[in-house]
Amino acid sequence: MAFALVGQTVEHFELLGPLGAGAMSEVYLGRDTRLDKKVAVKVINENLLRRPDLVERFEREARAAARLSHPNVATVYFFGRFGDKPFYAMELIRGWSLSELIEGRVAFSWDQAL
Repeated sequence: MAFALVGQTVEHFELLGPLGAGAMSEVYLGRDTRLDKKVAVKVINENLLRRPDLVERFEREARAAARLSHPNVATVYFFGRFGDKPFYAMELIRGWSLSELIEGRVAFSWDQAL
């Protein structure tokens, strides 16, 4: 995919730029045009669409995340499809990723680590 959706609108979310990518999806910086609010938009990788089991896994992830309500978990705002691609929009949380902290060898106290 290579962040090919930058500049497009998916439902009511403008995709403004890349935030990150993994084996299953790409995450875009988005703007909710209805609420005029920045969000993170996670879109399944196109090459996984041929695998119904992986599409279902992505959808289960969205539903599971939407059921959670905790200060340390991003809130899911919306789930939908863009053509045949499932996606979901969630709370945008600024900061470092866990991989950045690990790669930077940041030392944690026991309280922080727990």
